[in-house]
Amino acid sequence: LFQDLSIPSWMRDSVPLVFLDDELVAVSSLWSNPHYLPGPDEEGYVFSIHHK
Repeated sequence: LFQDLSIPSWMRDSVPLVFLDDELVAVSSLWSNPHYLPGPDEEGYVFSIHHK
């Protein structure tokens, strides 16, 4: 994923990974596990990062 998105190796350790139990749910706002995406009439979450 990081290579596909051209994220430099030195930045990869700082990208937040979101897990539910032992399963990867999201990689920051870059990727979401399709198994956890909400349906058309369901509520969900949006991940965003704000740098100061």
